[in-house]
Amino acid sequence: MIKLVQYELRKIFKSKFNLLLLILIFGTCFYMIREQSSGYYHSARDANISLEGDNLTDIETMRYIDEFKHLHAGNADEKYLKEKQDLYNSYIESLQMDEIDDEVMKEYYGDNYLEIIEAGKNGTMSESEIEELQQKIYDAQDKAEYQYGVNWPDIYYDEDETFSLNLIYKNQDKSRILSMMFNPSYDMLANKKEHLINYDDIKNENYEINEYDSNYINIHLGYLQMDFASKDNLDLIDENYVNWLNYKFLSNSTYVDSEVGLETLDRMLGDSNMVFSRLLLILLMVILCADVFSIERSNHVDQLLACSQKGNRQVYFAKWITMLILSILICIGFVIMAVGYVRYLVPIRNWNLVSESQFFLFTYKELILTDIGVLLTALLATASMTGFLSCITKNRFIAAIISLCVLIFPYFTGNWPGPYKNIPSMIAYDTNLWWGEFKNIGGVMASSLILTASLWLIISLVMFVIGYIKERRHIVR
Repeated sequence: MIKLVQYELRKIFKSKFNLLLLILIFGTCFYMIREQSSGYYHSARDANISLEGDNLTDIETMRYIDEFKHLHAGNADEKYLKEKQDLYNSYIESLQMDEIDDEVMKEYYGDNYLEIIEAGKNGTMSESEIEELQQKIYDAQDKAEYQYGVNWPDIYYDEDETFSLNLIYKNQDKSRILSMMFNPSYDMLANKKEHLINYDDIKNENYEINEYDSNYINIHLGYLQMDFASKDNLDLIDENYVNWLNYKFLSNSTYVDSEVGLETLDRMLGDSNMVFSRLLLILLMVILCADVFSIERSNHVDQLLACSQKGNRQVYFAKWITMLILSILICIGFVIMAVGYVRYLVPIRNWNLVSESQFFLFTYKELILTDIGVLLTALLATASMTGFLSCITKNRFIAAIISLCVLIFPYFTGNWPGPYKNIPSMIAYDTNLWWGEFKNIGGVMASSLILTASLWLIISLVMFVIGYIKERRHIVR
């Protein structure tokens, strides 16, 4: 059996087209990883400015923030939060970021900008004076150097006919890097019990209907950082689910360190911005698996296999094992490529750090293992579907076209992933879609991804049996 599997793999990679496609797709995926990995730290207009006044590239920004956060790692408690707040205040004071930049304000709004601010508060300026001021601001905007939306001359009107000016503070070009250095806030980790979800508020309907939308209700849901929710979604939350969420929140570690590397890796493996790379891997599986069964017909080997009951059965098993191995190898190859490049950029710190993007409920180890599980499930499902079609039709083009139609169809419905989230191309769309859905399975809360993987396991077994029955029809009895 091992030799048969090796032979099947050699047949696939013996094709120059398959090898070229493999190199092309993995090359494209690597390019996307390289471009997207530091994109989160990209400044739309200018380079990021370090606190020392140096221009930083996106990668330098990642490393700068990572080193700062790692230097200030520790256990998130009240003492830790106070030390971080004191450090933040010291930066604000030393950089004079709480002082108005008099020179720039005069350049943007005029020498009498203080009088204009006061008149704006009191509403004492005439319409003609406001129009003249607005024109002056337009002229200043044309000349201004846009820096993160803070050094931008602007005017804000209120309903009571008053207005305010966008105030320009000293060293505001460093505000973006400072904000990234001190985010996220770990207040919830330091005060966990104050941020639990109170199920009694849900059960006893201790909430009010939202005044702007009657379909929503005003209710505070603790660490989920929600102050309102739809009534339908709230009805889906039962006491066991809330207790499990609270337990998970309380039991997670409060140790904090730099999450830059882990957060970047999570985005590379599961974020919707990288969905094209995962779709390319699914396309690769379609092309490779469409030929697994049909190649025998093109070489007329199927006539020989049909004469051997034992040989035909062994080859059939070997082909399914080959598709399984292909799925695993492609998944591992993509993960290694992502991990390798992220580690080149910044160190990957503590895998047990909890993720702020998931409300401090899940560790990065859980997130990244789920990213891998989602991709592997999508690849295995694609392999099973395409291989089955190849077995039934014995035609690589028909198998590939039908598979691609099934995979692409949801994107043309305008309602995706929605009801199509169990289709392989939708499974891999965005890992975050799976974190909001947990089911009680035998008293254990588990992601609905497990149900989807189980569904495709059953479908694959059914397709395997149908294909096996078909392959047992021999010319020679």
